[in-house]
Amino acid sequence: MFKRVIKTLLFSICAIAAGVAAQFAGLAAGSLITELGLSEVLGTLASAVIYPLLTFLGIKLIAGKGFKYDISDFRINKPGLKLYWLGAAVILPLTVTAAFQFANGHWIMCDSSQIAPLTANGILFTGLAAGISEEVVFRGAVMGAIEKEFNSVSAVLIPSVAFAAVHIAGRSLNSLSTILLLAAGTLVGIMFSLIEIQSRSFWNNALVHAAWNTIILGILHTDAAPSEGSVFTYVLDSGSVLLTGGDFGIESSLVAVIAYSVVIIMAIALMSKRKIPSRLAHSTY
Repeated sequence: MFKRVIKTLLFSICAIAAGVAAQFAGLAAGSLITELGLSEVLGTLASAVIYPLLTFLGIKLIAGKGFKYDISDFRINKPGLKLYWLGAAVILPLTVTAAFQFANGHWIMCDSSQIAPLTANGILFTGLAAGISEEVVFRGAVMGAIEKEFNSVSAVLIPSVAFAAVHIAGRSLNSLSTILLLAAGTLVGIMFSLIEIQSRSFWNNALVHAAWNTIILGILHTDAAPSEGSVFTYVLDSGSVLLTGGDFGIESSLVAVIAYSVVIIMAIALMSKRKIPSRLAHSTY
């Protein structure tokens, strides 16, 4: 038991480190291209390719050579996209954005000269690259290793809490904002985990994650203050922490939490319909 705990912990740390290193490498490559006088869009494209590619290769190397895991056992396999998750990927962030229109606020747009680079960054890097890479790490490697060594309940809960905790790093959050982030981050982690287990492929949760990042963070952002990283921002006039999500933003808001909960219920309903057992082990692949 102790050896399995140590093995899983070390592998999880290495997988997260591989993702962080890949992100820095991707950003560095993009910055270098921009500094050479090429367009920001080209730099973003390079970053968006390098980040998930190095994340995947790094985890594959660590899993196979260091820990004798086969990443295909982690549901990191050929894309098996489900139409209903494709729909959820679009509907979820748009519904959350639409819900905030009932709160007092106003739309602002970025400087016209920044439309192209911000759109590229929102779709390619913040959306696709970050969404895919984070899912490879947390719902692919970390969840897969825990499920293999222990059980599905631990595999869903532990990486979800870790996913929430990682988002605290480097941020200056007050106590209430930290609590909201941990609660909402854990819930969204559970949501992504159940999507993967139900669909048997990490590509579906990666798609939902990428679409969420693209719309909520990159294109149609909602916040208590204008964002320099989004094409459009709906600036909320409300000071309610439950509405704004506190210092972290609307991803920790009550509106977002309700949306995550609805998708979780959807995933559970689909799992029940397919008669997937409650103890979701490797027989479900």
